[in-house]
Amino acid sequence: MTPLTTAGSPLAPASAAAPAAPLVCLHSEIADPLMPGLGGKGRGLARLAALGHPVPPWYAVTTAAFTAALAASGLAARIAARLDGLVGASAEDVRAAAVEIRGWILAGELPPELAAAVAEAHAACLPPDAAVAVRSSAADEDGASSSFAGLHDTLLGVRGVDGVLGALKEVWASAYSERALIYRKARGLPLSPVAMAVIVQRLVPARASGVLFTVNPANGDVREVVISAVYGLGEGLVGMGMAADRYVFAKPALARSIRSGEPTAPSVELAMKTEQMLPQPAGPGLAPQPVAAELRDRPCLTAEQALALARIGLTVERQLKRPQDLEFAFDESGRLLLLQARPITDLEEYGPAVGQRIVWDHENWAENYPGITLPLTYSVLRRQERVGYRSLAEMMRMDPRRVFEYQLTYDQPLGYICGRIVTNEVSRYRLMRLIRGIDFNRCGLLGALGFRIDELDPEPDPEPTPLRRYLVELPALLSLFAGLGRDFLRVHRDVEALLQKARHFHERCAAMGFHALEPHELLAIYTEVETQLVAKWKSPLLNALFLRMLYVVLRRLCRVWCGDTAGSLHNALLRGDRGSESARPVKLLLRLATTVHRDPALRE
Repeated sequence: MTPLTTAGSPLAPASAAAPAAPLVCLHSEIADPLMPGLGGKGRGLARLAALGHPVPPWYAVTTAAFTAALAASGLAARIAARLDGLVGASAEDVRAAAVEIRGWILAGELPPELAAAVAEAHAACLPPDAAVAVRSSAADEDGASSSFAGLHDTLLGVRGVDGVLGALKEVWASAYSERALIYRKARGLPLSPVAMAVIVQRLVPARASGVLFTVNPANGDVREVVISAVYGLGEGLVGMGMAADRYVFAKPALARSIRSGEPTAPSVELAMKTEQMLPQPAGPGLAPQPVAAELRDRPCLTAEQALALARIGLTVERQLKRPQDLEFAFDESGRLLLLQARPITDLEEYGPAVGQRIVWDHENWAENYPGITLPLTYSVLRRQERVGYRSLAEMMRMDPRRVFEYQLTYDQPLGYICGRIVTNEVSRYRLMRLIRGIDFNRCGLLGALGFRIDELDPEPDPEPTPLRRYLVELPALLSLFAGLGRDFLRVHRDVEALLQKARHFHERCAAMGFHALEPHELLAIYTEVETQLVAKWKSPLLNALFLRMLYVVLRRLCRVWCGDTAGSLHNALLRGDRGSESARPVKLLLRLATTVHRDPALRE
């Protein structure tokens, strides 16, 4: 069908020059899910369909139809004038305006061109006698910062084109309902004009339906997927508050289940479900019906249905990059259909919910920067850390092409929280995953380097096959160890050379009058230090790597040889080392504290 547009119709303004938006469009004609005029709910459905998820057939009466119809009837100006007086108005004034505007819209006639376009779309998309849902889809509904959930009307069980045209005006009128106007005022949104699209969607004859949240709505936990399900249509849950079965899946286990194909079990709370909402046999609307006695205390979803639904929910969240609130239905044949998707808008932090995990760690910086660090110091350290990571990549024989692909990760090694420097442990972990051969024993090798694998990678990639493990990963790992061994034989010489350079720069800088230097001269000195010192940080990194490895070996030997189950002997043995430069400030502070303690005047 050819969508009816405002171009060349009585609804079009005489000066219209831009391409006009369609008044009605079929779901099959939507090439771009973000096309104007679909409204929030329409965009959500279009995205789901574009991503390949199962959606019932539907068509949209666009915001252009709403705007054109109000303009043609003269209601647009009347409504705007009526709402202009509501700034600072009381709740009673808002209620009176809403009732008045609703009466205007319901009493108005739809343009003949629009009625014909709706009839044509209905015939092309749906059986003549099919029950449909007529849903609101305001332009700012289900958006990133506002949802309007439950504020606009949805009419269920509507039948026939005449029923749809009547329901269309009902939904349009709900754009100016008392609840919607109060919500807009509270959010600082304009009261007029409002752009309202309407979605006409096949009503699924559901055996079971409900809602899925990819964040636990009770406590905001972004690591859980929660499903609430009832027999019949979801209106029993959403509109009537009927008792529902509840399924809670842990996201890490669910993600592993998606990759491996193995099932994972949720925690389940079953409700006693005595009633369900079903379409009226004749005429619009729904009616409560009793649930068969033998089904009331049984789960309304099978284990397979719940798992399939949870997997789709997590997939949709990651595809759309935001936590989602999905409505779903299983028809009589057990086929899953998604009825709508809206982003959850009231979360302060949703990164972890979509796989963007961040784990900050202050431990490595607490020793050298124990207090507040000023922004300039942080900026310098952040740049030096980037350069240092390149030395690490060189030392660990990482593939330069993969390092280039992960450039953004290299550029995010540090954070700055409340004046303290912290390390982005997830970025550091991802960089170490680039080491050739690491997948031969990923958990063991990275765990030995101090990474808390369960925290940083709760959804790890599957282990390599035995063939790849021994023919690809093991040779690469042995080659890496051989190279590191050769480097270690030269480490004392390289460290001494680096220290000599550091002393040289220190002596030069101590003799300089920095206040007299121009900015470009200061930048030249900084660049020289970075290229000659920071970029040559391979030997200290190598030294630290072998210290870490030897520390792990010592801890294991103490446990195996000496029965040190408490895990403290290796630390006790190392405390006798007097050559640790990093321990010197602490020892000096202890001496200072002892001196103060012995002198009453200093204590005072």
